[in-house]
Amino acid sequence: MKLLIADDEQYIRVSLTEDIQWGDFGIQLIGCASTGKEALDLVRLLKPDVLLSDILMPDLTGLDLIKTLREEGIQIPVIFLSGWSNFEYAREALKFGASNYLLKPCPDEEIIEALLLIKNDRVSQEHSKSTRAAEYEIQSNKHVIKLACEILHQELGNDSTLTTIATKVNMNPSAFSRLFHQEMGCSFKKYVTSVKINKAKKLLLESNLKVQHIAEYLGYVSTSHFVQVFSKSTGMTPGAFRENQRM
Repeated sequence: MKLLIADDEQYIRVSLTEDIQWGDFGIQLIGCASTGKEALDLVRLLKPDVLLSDILMPDLTGLDLIKTLREEGIQIPVIFLSGWSNFEYAREALKFGASNYLLKPCPDEEIIEALLLIKNDRVSQEHSKSTRAAEYEIQSNKHVIKLACEILHQELGNDSTLTTIATKVNMNPSAFSRLFHQEMGCSFKKYVTSVKINKAKKLLLESNLKVQHIAEYLGYVSTSHFVQVFSKSTGMTPGAFRENQRM
């Protein structure tokens, strides 16, 4: 997590930069500002993950700073470190979404604790975001394969090659092949053969179509090729299958 510090008092800046080993807490100190205007410029330039800022600073107060950040759509967490216990300051700070309001003199442990709360919340949000993205990707992949299977069943006797189906679901053939195997547990070619054989069995049992016509319907280039594939899959020729099942 990247930290930017803003305080007009030099001894505070020195104390915060030299007395705390930020790296030990997974925090990277990326800069210090001595005025509110400098802090604003550094936030825009360095894009810190969190800002630790004084309230009263030259040219731009901490409250003006957070207000400007919010107006620009910059929603980074801001922790105010102030020597003023004025309730109005604290109320204004919270109004603009400050994460915390600490009073000087503030022990290093309290500052670190406030920053670690933000860090842990950030990690939790990123984990949740990654989980949601992974879940979305899984659902998206399932949808693509479901659509591909529907297209295949509808166009079984047509040009139902891997490349053709991949194009129709807007995927690269190689990527589609990997995704199909991942989701279905078998290659696209094996799945197509299985679908065609199951359809052939249904036609053999529920119609009087000749084997030649069934082969043509399923898109086989020759009857002999269909018979060879069917026999390898079922252990018998289409004719024998029809005869045995109808006995």
